[in-house]
Amino acid sequence: MVTNKKRLEECTVLEFKVDTVRLISENKGKEDEQLLAIMRINVQDLPGNIWMETNLRERNFKTQVAQKIKKSLIESPNDNFHLLNRGILISAHYVEVIEKESEKYVRIYLLHKGLHGSVDGGHTLEIIKKYKHQIINKKRVTIEVMTGVEDYFEELADARNTYVKVEDKSKLELEKKFDFIKKAIAHKRYAKDIAYKDNEEGSIDVRDIVAILSMFNISRYPNKQGEQNYPTAAYSRKAMCINWYREDYEKGSNNPYKKMTGLITDILELLDRVQADLPNFYSTSVANGKGQYGRIKGVTPGKGGRKFKRLFADEVAYTEYSTPNGFIYPIVGAFRYLIEEVNGVYRWKADPFEIWKKIGPYLTLILIDAHRGVGNNPNSTGKFISLWGHLYDKVKIAYLDSQE
Repeated sequence: MVTNKKRLEECTVLEFKVDTVRLISENKGKEDEQLLAIMRINVQDLPGNIWMETNLRERNFKTQVAQKIKKSLIESPNDNFHLLNRGILISAHYVEVIEKESEKYVRIYLLHKGLHGSVDGGHTLEIIKKYKHQIINKKRVTIEVMTGVEDYFEELADARNTYVKVEDKSKLELEKKFDFIKKAIAHKRYAKDIAYKDNEEGSIDVRDIVAILSMFNISRYPNKQGEQNYPTAAYSRKAMCINWYREDYEKGSNNPYKKMTGLITDILELLDRVQADLPNFYSTSVANGKGQYGRIKGVTPGKGGRKFKRLFADEVAYTEYSTPNGFIYPIVGAFRYLIEEVNGVYRWKADPFEIWKKIGPYLTLILIDAHRGVGNNPNSTGKFISLWGHLYDKVKIAYLDSQE
């Protein structure tokens, strides 16, 4: 994504005074210039209208962490809040430093909701906004502003939000609440690659498994006429999916994740199949044999013989491209229509692999058209609700046609 001054007139502009600020530029003067502004500001100067749509975490102000942030702000006489708190991260279209009467100010330009705004530090931001009228002593907070991160925003947001408190992830493992997943995949090659606890070795985070399964939760996302909503949270809010998993586990025999136990390996294999087939479907059906999948914005081609491991393949296998989850999840999530519940157990109404084989090229065409329609941004593609709905409808039609 190019960082420049284009379209500034379309932006929401936030301007505030800073105590100190450092502006770092990469590729200065070039088309792919990116800016990083690091600043410390008095909490009283923090603007109250920073966009929050980009922040992945659900905010719970009753937790011990939230209470400690509040206590440090209101009760502590020391000006060390900026040292004890990791601060706020903001994604922006553009950022600049200006001077007014010998004081420094920062201007942040926000253009796209869902891409620009608070990425991390949502609790800190909201608590400051709510309680700053009660703060008597001087308190400062650190703010980072990044520009030009739109193309890999989802990765940035996920990386900054990978910490999930103990009771949300590791405690689930300690309480053996992932055991039925472990049993379901025990015979698969990738079973040993899943990390269920913080700092555990493994190339697959259990959060990703839970997010993928959440796309097939027909209790939360029922396949009912006129009642459709789509599991975009599986792509953009993995911490929320972990919370749902914890809540649903307490439902015992009504736990939708347990109901899909017999389908878990199928679901993961379907995701692997989509990832593996997309390049070929694009080349043969979308580009008529003339286009190169690796030139699509967001797709990373292997270079110098490098290949990418297919995480859920039965045998060790590789692909020549790394496909963004913003492409894969909307397609895989569309196959939720093929799930039904019979006698308290989820099952397929039809073979998902046969339907993918039949309409996969068409779904690929829909995906790429949508990707182009949202400015070739894979993160926007993954959040594009109309795309999720369109793909879901095509799977539904394919199933109904197969029943005639």
